[in-house]
Amino acid sequence: MGRRTILLITSILIAAIGTALVAVYVRTADARARQDQTLVNVLVATAPIAPSTSGKNAPLAFKQMPAGLVQGLSLVTDRKTIDSQVAQSTIFTGTPIQTSMFGTTTPSSSLIGLPQNMVGVTISVTDAGRVAGFAREGSDVAVYSTSESGGQDQTIRLLLPKVRVITLGGQVPNQSGKAASDQSASSNVPQTLVTVQVTPNEAPKLILASETSTLYLALLGPATNVPPSQPRTLSQLLASSG
Repeated sequence: MGRRTILLITSILIAAIGTALVAVYVRTADARARQDQTLVNVLVATAPIAPSTSGKNAPLAFKQMPAGLVQGLSLVTDRKTIDSQVAQSTIFTGTPIQTSMFGTTTPSSSLIGLPQNMVGVTISVTDAGRVAGFAREGSDVAVYSTSESGGQDQTIRLLLPKVRVITLGGQVPNQSGKAASDQSASSNVPQTLVTVQVTPNEAPKLILASETSTLYLALLGPATNVPPSQPRTLSQLLASSG
């Protein structure tokens, strides 16, 4: 067999192998895409759930969500399994119910060292919103909120100048009741549950802001004091810095 014939046969074999590998890759990618788009029934909160609420009385319902969005979460698949359990912390509207969110032990503020006349409120923030993970238990943080300003620039405001982080929970998909403009940009960004220590007067402000805007935590130094300020738009901030 001539050298030219051998080279021709080798080229044909290499082309065939390459074609087969491409076909395998395409089928695998297609399978992954179908898996991400497959809808699965997920038990979610249909209204905010307060700590110590029993699973039997909690406002829960099954909702179809993309499988890829809840992949890796330890979800409650049978509501009856948590009927006799209670919520361990605040659960926001639209949050997929994970097994760790309910337990047989009634949560007690004394377990987390909550001072007298203070309350704990759980909010959900992105990784950027919690200072890329640098905000941890015991950290002092300022809380900022951003929202649309009448169809104009986004508005940023100092919500609370100083609060203490009590605990950080697991990640959940962003399914809370944010404004539509915020959801379109971050609906697929996982959120981390963060419980902070606030006064009873600060709690309603923080809860309402968590349902209507995007929250950001700013890590405070030992002697940092954040002065009060008026809500500002990006245009105003750029004008003042110029």
